[in-house]
Amino acid sequence: MKSTKFIDISELEDIFGEMDNSETCETVESLQADFILKLSVLTNCVEQNDISTFKLNAHSLKSNCCYLGATELNQNSYQLELTTSFKDDNFSSNWATFKNTFDSTMSEIQETIEQLK
Repeated sequence: MKSTKFIDISELEDIFGEMDNSETCETVESLQADFILKLSVLTNCVEQNDISTFKLNAHSLKSNCCYLGATELNQNSYQLELTTSFKDDNFSSNWATFKNTFDSTMSEIQETIEQLK
C-alpha cells in the first residue's frame, strides 16, 4: 500500500516520522483537500489570465507533492510553474498533461485513504 504508480506515502514517514494509520489518513486527507483547492485556484487563474497567482500556486502544489511522493505530479507542476503566458503553445500541452496526472494522482490518493480507514 505504501507505493503506487503516482504516489508513495512512505515519504510521509521520511518527513514526519512514524505515524499510525489514523494520523497518516488525516495527513493524506489534508493534502488531498489542498490539492483540490490548488486545482481550483489554477483553473481560475487560467480563466482570469492571472499568471503570477498561477505560478505561485503551481509552485505550492509542486512542493506539497513531495509529502506524498507524487513525483510525476511534482514534475508536471514544475512545468506549469515555468509558464510565462497562457497563450504559449506549450501551455496547452502542459496543462492537459498536468490535469491527466492530477486526476490519476487523486484517484490513488482516494484509494489510499480508503485503505487507511
